[in-house]
Amino acid sequence: MFFKMSFDTDYFRAFVFNSTFLELYDIPAERIEKVRTDDTELLKLSYEWLRQAIFAEDTLKFKDGRWRSARNSRRNDAEGVREQTERPDRRYRLG
Repeated sequence: MFFKMSFDTDYFRAFVFNSTFLELYDIPAERIEKVRTDDTELLKLSYEWLRQAIFAEDTLKFKDGRWRSARNSRRNDAEGVREQTERPDRRYRLG
């Protein structure tokens, strides 16, 4: 992921504009337009996102309530996977 975000501007641009990225983060409209057309601005944004993702720095601000809902969504997904794997009929049997 680090290499994709650091070097592949097309990938990161698609990540920003074709995912929930802009719904989660509070990024000014002027900056969004710069990121759409300027690779340098796009790389600056990718480095800010990486610093937040890897080092937990507050480089990008979440929109009000979005972080909590995203975290809860991931938690619910994880709990669903855990429930499926813990079901007795889903366990692998040895021998």
